[in-house]
Formats: sequence, C-alpha cells, structure tokens
Amino acid sequence: MSYQPIDIQSSYRENDLGRIIYDTVVRLRPTKVIEFGTLKGYSAVAIAMALRDNNHGHLFVYDIWEKYPFKHGDQTVCLNNLRKYGLSDRATLDRVNFWEWIKKPGDFDLLHIDISNTGHIVETVFEALKGHIGRGSVILFE
Repeated sequence: MSYQPIDIQSSYRENDLGRIIYDTVVRLRPTKVIEFGTLKGYSAVAIAMALRDNNHGHLFVYDIWEKYPFKHGDQTVCLNNLRKYGLSDRATLDRVNFWEWIKKPGDFDLLHIDISNTGHIVETVFEALKGHIGRGSVILFE
C-alpha cells in the first residue's frame, strides 16, 4: 500500500500536508500516536493510513468536538471518514480536553497537536511535557 490523496475538506489538503504527515509516520514507525484536534479527520486519516501501511501502531484521536465554542469537528464525521478509508481499526476516538490531559500525559511515540494556538502553546506544551516524553518521542505542531 502507499499514500493515497485524502478527499476530506481541509486546509491541509490544499497544501498536501497529508502526504508529509503520512511520510513522517511511515519513517518514524511509532507504536502509539496521539492527535489533539482533528476537525473532520484529514490528518487522522493520513496518520492511520501510515500506521496501516507500517502494519504497526495505533492512533488515539482526542478532541472536545462540539464542546469547543468555535469552529469544531464532529466525532461522527471523523469516524465516518476513517471508515470511508477502511482505517477505523487503526484509530480510537475519544473526548479528551488537552489542558486536562497535559497535567498527566501518558506515554506516546508521536504527538500531533492541531488545537487553537494563541502563540504560547508551543512553550506551554514543552514545559508541561518535559520529563514526560520518552527518548525518541516526536511532537508535531500544525
């Protein structure tokens, strides 16, 4: 198998970021991937596609979905998009608030963060995660 273009409305699609995300996951071969912020699931599909092609790893998609007061995704839409590409077995979707999770983060090999960013989130994330991220863990910010 290989990367196939993802037909989900997203600014990522306009810039072919799905291929970049896919290639990154294929190269890194993570076991546990966490994604925060997914909207309709474009990046989740790219990650799950790479995990499938690696025959290794699982994606945990976390979002607050419709509880986010601004433009937000819908958990059912995301799940249906994963199903459309035959990837729902590679991903688990759950309602998780990033600011609660970051207080006690679990282990991960790859963390993809695509939540509202006021400019300070990168520093906040690194400060909160230092000491929690394992050797070789990778964090992607979008």
